[in-house]
Amino acid sequence: MESVFSDIRYAIRNLIHRPGFTAIAVITLALGIGANSAIFSVVNAVLLRPMPYAEAERLIVPWGSKGDMRYQTIVSYPDFVDWQAQTQTLEYVAAYTSAGMLLREGDSEPEAIAGSAVSADLFPLLKITPALGHPFTRADDQQNAPPVIVIGYNLWQRRLNSDPESIGRTINLNDKVYTIVGVMPPGFRLFRAVDVWPIMQVNPPKRRGPYGLRLIAKLKPGIDEAQAGSELTALRDQVEREWPNPENPGGMPKWSYEAQPLKEFITGKLRSVETIAFH
Repeated sequence: MESVFSDIRYAIRNLIHRPGFTAIAVITLALGIGANSAIFSVVNAVLLRPMPYAEAERLIVPWGSKGDMRYQTIVSYPDFVDWQAQTQTLEYVAAYTSAGMLLREGDSEPEAIAGSAVSADLFPLLKITPALGHPFTRADDQQNAPPVIVIGYNLWQRRLNSDPESIGRTINLNDKVYTIVGVMPPGFRLFRAVDVWPIMQVNPPKRRGPYGLRLIAKLKPGIDEAQAGSELTALRDQVEREWPNPENPGGMPKWSYEAQPLKEFITGKLRSVETIAFH
């Protein structure tokens, strides 16, 4: 025991006499501990705890594959409209896009915020009820419907002073005026932190592209991922026939689709970071 105390005293004297080395050592330890603590918090929240959505085991993200290539599906409006209207295996199909947006509110300085335009089914799919107001309805994302928006709890506190009368107010987002219909609960997020969810209005498509929509869906009771993947592949083939590309008469390369569980989709993004942090 005496030798241990002697080693500790020796180490402390060396650290005191070498302040530069001591600072580097302390910073290195702090960064390492901080990084591992942050990663553990994420892993604990996503890998170890249940997903914070009702019936999360039925939530899926479509993926496409061709040979060795496999990607999260990014679709065009015709894909989304057909999949939503004709699916027999999915209870909900919701689309979303993410982008930075500029919020103008009264005389306050414009603020750059994170936004995600979503179709009307996103919040019902997740069974998330706003803390204030109501979620979108299926009438909200139809052509020529009034532009409406759901906002995040933090933004409601920061820019609207937690005003309980905020529902029905309007805000200017990217120079477009939206009416607030809901305020999400504290801490709600899907994939990333977002301040606003403006409605995505799905107009009848006039052409196949552009490709810019990401999808999340919910399996019908009793349907498994394999059945949903097979149907998505068949529906994509149907869209190819309905919307041929005159510049590519042979059609797009043949892709097959799969329905990846939402939790697997999220945790898959963490595994490489987890390996670096803990091994």
